[in-house]
Amino acid sequence: MRSVCITVLYLCLACVLPAEDSARTAAFNAGQVAEDEARRRSETRMVMDLNLKRAEEHRKAKRYQSAAFLYEQAIGLARRLGNMKAVEKDVAKARDGIAYSRLRLARELQDLDMFKEADEEVLKALAYDPDNRRLRKFRESNEEVRKAHIGRVPSRTVRAAIQNHRTERAKVMTLVRDGKAFYDVGQLGEAERRLQAAVRLEPQSDVAYYYLRLIQEARNDLQGRAREYNFRKRVIEVGEARSR
Repeated sequence: MRSVCITVLYLCLACVLPAEDSARTAAFNAGQVAEDEARRRSETRMVMDLNLKRAEEHRKAKRYQSAAFLYEQAIGLARRLGNMKAVEKDVAKARDGIAYSRLRLARELQDLDMFKEADEEVLKALAYDPDNRRLRKFRESNEEVRKAHIGRVPSRTVRAAIQNHRTERAKVMTLVRDGKAFYDVGQLGEAERRLQAAVRLEPQSDVAYYYLRLIQEARNDLQGRAREYNFRKRVIEVGEARSR
């Protein structure tokens, strides 16, 4: 009878101990998961705060495209946290930043008569702040300005060509100024290289040709002086040779 009782006791312990181990393992796993989740949230919040700080710096520096991108990234991170209520102020700040930055970009595009692109910038901001009155008002005014400009401004192709011409013209003037500066200090080779590059960009550049002529005259003068010097040196050598 006693042996039977001992056997039953061992069987009960064998059943109870694994159950207790499983309970402890489950509790440990749950605690580890909670710890990992807390660390993930903390890291996400740190990155979100960093993006907001960098976005503000870009905004103050008038780098609106970069600022808008970082504000949008901050909102994306806030959504990953899962508790938007806890970061409500930061999200509101990011939305305001997006609206401000995208609106500034839209106005710059409108000034260039790029009405479609301006509208697209505003739509990007409205995706984050649908009820923003400033954004909606700009869309309306942008459409009015677009219609008013129909038939009154050159086509986009012509405007692009004009802008390209202005860019090329600026390059030419920079090369000419550089060439003149090198000419003034007597570095004729460097001056000529700059001026020839200017002529390749703008074959009708009278200023570039003017300095190229001055460079050629300066070289001719130097060659003439060299010939005169060599001639006099030769005369002196011949005279000294006869007097010996």
